[in-house]
Amino acid sequence: MIKFFRKIRQQLLNEGKTSKYFKYAIGEIVLVVIGILIALQINTWNQERLNNIERQNIIASLNSEFLKNKTQFISVKEDHDNSKRAAMQFMEYIGEQNHQNFTQNEIDILIHRIFPMSDYVPSNNAIDDIIQSGKLSTLKNSELSSKLSDWKSLMSILSSRDDKMEVWVFNQLIPYLNKYISWRDVGVQNNYNWSTQGTLPTDYKNLFTDLEFENILENHIYFVNQSLRRQNEALNLIDEIIELTSTE
Repeated sequence: MIKFFRKIRQQLLNEGKTSKYFKYAIGEIVLVVIGILIALQINTWNQERLNNIERQNIIASLNSEFLKNKTQFISVKEDHDNSKRAAMQFMEYIGEQNHQNFTQNEIDILIHRIFPMSDYVPSNNAIDDIIQSGKLSTLKNSELSSKLSDWKSLMSILSSRDDKMEVWVFNQLIPYLNKYISWRDVGVQNNYNWSTQGTLPTDYKNLFTDLEFENILENHIYFVNQSLRRQNEALNLIDEIIELTSTE
């Protein structure tokens, strides 16, 4: 094609048609420019197509990840709900008369339930990949980007709050209970496969007539309730992210 255009230009020069030569040369330049613009536009369209494919893959990964996170958070929340209910039931036994209304076996079962046993370890692989690779802006959805940022912040708050509750449990609640209850009996009542019946005397009645225990129990309920509040926020945020990634 280039040789063909060159041959035409050479023929025009040989015939002395200078004006036609320049017009032809300009036309040839225009054609080249148009060709370049078309090639650039095709490249832009192709790149946009690839970006859309990548974006849809990211959205799908986020949707799948948060569906799994929702299942886990529901389980963790149920565990904390059980802990709060057990602590509230504990509170009903406190008092000069109320402590006569329980059996030791009932308390051993409640003691097991009072401790939240589930750890939440949400999957953040898709979010971390988006943030670390700088692809957050490629989502083209400011609301979704904002929700993902809120999620990272909320997870940090939740982790910090649960760390504080764990410190509280091991530094306050468990040391206090150690003075009055038998963890062996607790294990037997809750079917721990390593536990055997305790042989030393316990002091459960004094446990429920002590103001210190009432205060410890009240603070434990407070810590669990604060975690529940944040977990409800997390579940609401998960639902919003799932909806946004489902409609994309």
